[in-house]
Amino acid sequence: MRWWLPLALVVVGGVAWTLWPKDSLPKDGVPGEGGPRDELPGAGPPTREPAESLREDLAAGIALFESGDRAGARAHFESLLRTDPGDAAAAIQLAAIATADRRFEDAEATLRKVLEIDAENAEAWTSLGTLLLLLEKGPEAAKCFETAIAADARYAPARFYYGQMLEGAGLLAKARPEYEWARRIDPETPYYGLVEARVLWKSYQPTLARTLLAQIDRGKTRPLTPEEDKLRREILEDLEIWPEGPPPDMLPPDPEDIVDEQPDGS
Repeated sequence: MRWWLPLALVVVGGVAWTLWPKDSLPKDGVPGEGGPRDELPGAGPPTREPAESLREDLAAGIALFESGDRAGARAHFESLLRTDPGDAAAAIQLAAIATADRRFEDAEATLRKVLEIDAENAEAWTSLGTLLLLLEKGPEAAKCFETAIAADARYAPARFYYGQMLEGAGLLAKARPEYEWARRIDPETPYYGLVEARVLWKSYQPTLARTLLAQIDRGKTRPLTPEEDKLRREILEDLEIWPEGPPPDMLPPDPEDIVDEQPDGS
């Protein structure tokens, strides 16, 4: 049974955790707040506007990072920041590289500087939250994700990572709506729907889990990544072994509440 994913190491959309372009988000089709529904919402993914093209200068730095040239990527983003010290997107990518290099203090300082300039930057709050998880500061990380969602309710990565925290704490009824939001906002990333299916199975809703898996198979617009395919196979395996849901002794005995703490954005 796989209860927890290494949050800050998960690859979504084929790119390492914070090295993402800002999502292009739909104007409609986003579910409302609340707990898990009794039936699967919607027959398929909503339509969405064409994805925004990633800035060429950011794409060049990300390509360097993905090729293994971290030093070159770092120099590239530092150059962008010298040209425009207020370039939040470049700063967030630079923080991701610092995290990959285990320069956690540098990464945190960079993200907090972004938030000093723009306290409503959902991407920066989400990146800070994932960093704080690596530093084992769970309550503060949770508040970062909540702040990101408050700043931009349609930013799918914030919903996803907050759902991961809630699921890991055993709060399945709270995790499922966050995954559903992420899936509806970005239907082209199957990972979001797969983790929702996993929570449905854990919540003793195996029929809905199977329905969602079939919906993902029908609606996917690209082949699954290796991580997505692995997770899909694991869910199907669990459904085969425990078709009605997990044995009670395999569930967390006492779900942990995520304590509210105010992150310092300054």
